[in-house]
Amino acid sequence: MGKFRKLTISLEGVYIFEPTVFEDHRGFFMETYNKKDFEEIGFFFDFV
Repeated sequence: MGKFRKLTISLEGVYIFEPTVFEDHRGFFMETYNKKDFEEIGFFFDFV
Protein backbone atom coordinates (compact mmCIF):
# COMPACT_ATOMS: atom_id res chain seq x y z
CA MET A 1 0.00 0.00 0.00
CA GLY A 2 1.20 3.49 -0.82
CA LYS A 3 1.27 6.50 1.44
CA PHE A 4 -1.90 8.03 -0.04
CA ARG A 5 -5.51 7.01 -0.51
CA LYS A 6 -7.67 8.57 -3.22
CA LEU A 7 -11.22 9.20 -2.00
CA THR A 8 -14.01 9.91 -4.48
CA ILE A 9 -16.72 12.39 -3.49
CA SER A 10 -20.05 13.34 -5.04
CA LEU A 11 -18.55 16.13 -7.20
CA GLU A 12 -17.44 14.65 -10.52
CA GLY A 13 -13.68 14.91 -11.08
CA VAL A 14 -12.95 16.02 -7.50
CA TYR A 15 -10.92 13.77 -5.20
CA ILE A 16 -9.59 13.89 -1.66
CA PHE A 17 -6.05 12.68 -1.10
CA GLU A 18 -5.69 11.17 2.36
CA PRO A 19 -2.07 10.79 3.52
CA THR A 20 -0.89 8.07 5.88
CA VAL A 21 -0.04 9.59 9.27
CA PHE A 22 2.89 8.09 11.17
CA GLU A 23 2.76 8.65 14.94
CA ASP A 24 4.91 7.94 17.99
CA HIS A 25 5.54 9.50 21.41
CA ARG A 26 7.28 12.51 19.80
CA GLY A 27 4.35 13.52 17.58
CA PHE A 28 3.40 12.73 14.01
CA PHE A 29 4.68 12.93 10.45
CA MET A 30 2.97 12.75 7.08
CA GLU A 31 4.28 13.15 3.58
CA THR A 32 2.10 15.61 1.66
CA TYR A 33 3.41 14.91 -1.84
CA ASN A 34 5.41 12.17 -3.51
CA LYS A 35 5.29 11.90 -7.30
CA LYS A 36 5.81 8.12 -7.33
CA ASP A 37 3.06 7.50 -4.76
CA PHE A 38 0.60 9.78 -6.59
CA GLU A 39 1.31 7.90 -9.84
CA GLU A 40 0.49 4.62 -8.03
CA ILE A 41 -3.05 5.92 -7.39
CA GLY A 42 -3.49 7.20 -10.96
CA PHE A 43 -2.46 10.86 -10.89
CA PHE A 44 0.32 11.92 -13.24
CA PHE A 45 1.33 15.57 -12.71
CA ASP A 46 4.25 17.63 -11.48
CA PHE A 47 3.67 19.70 -8.36
CA VAL A 48 5.81 22.83 -8.23
